Amino acid sequence: MNEMIKIEQREDKKTVNARELHELLESKTRFNDWINSRIEKYKYIKGEDYISLTEKLVSGNNASSISYYLSIEMAKEISMVENNERGREVRKYFIECEKKFKGGISLPTSFSEALRLAADQAEQIERDKPKVIAYDKFMQADNYQYIGDVAKLLGYGRNTFFKMLREKKILNAYNTPYQPYAKYFKITEKPIWKGDKYENELVIHVYSDGVDYLSKIFGGK
Repeated sequence: MNEMIKIEQREDKKTVNARELHELLESKTRFNDWINSRIEKYKYIKGEDYISLTEKLVSGNNASSISYYLSIEMAKEISMVENNERGREVRKYFIECEKKFKGGISLPTSFSEALRLAADQAEQIERDKPKVIAYDKFMQADNYQYIGDVAKLLGYGRNTFFKMLREKKILNAYNTPYQPYAKYFKITEKPIWKGDKYENELVIHVYSDGVDYLSKIFGGK
């Protein structure tokens, strides 16, 4: 696998330099605005998701700048939310890197490392529970599932998922499928009491082959 971006170890984390990632993603937003908006919007935690260091510039006038080093997981998510082909390409690269890292056997060399490894595994199990529950629920009798649950299964919020489906021209502005994709969805109506009368609200479900199709496009988190 060709190296797309340098991955280095910092404070027991495999990290990438945020400026290098910003350049790799070909973002048009100024770096400082870009990184600060991502941290604020997605509630990334300093010391857990990223490391920030004040480093002196090589200019001789004591000028400095803040360097950000992102965990692989954070870098992968940021690449995904760029929502373009380059971002998806970079995200896939990080996924392959993670597979490579996990493929090697690394035994803890101390009791504290063993405890940390056990805690990390427990946290991963907890993080995976919603996906497992959603998948099991989807596979039950009706063979279709509410689109909000499908969004969770793939690792997205409901509104974000709707936005992505519209951008991909799978759903139209009314959140109903275009004709080529209608076979993947089941549309029903639910009466809702508004003011002094009932109005019908569209409810969107996704068939199992639709979930397979959408997972190939969006990949999940």
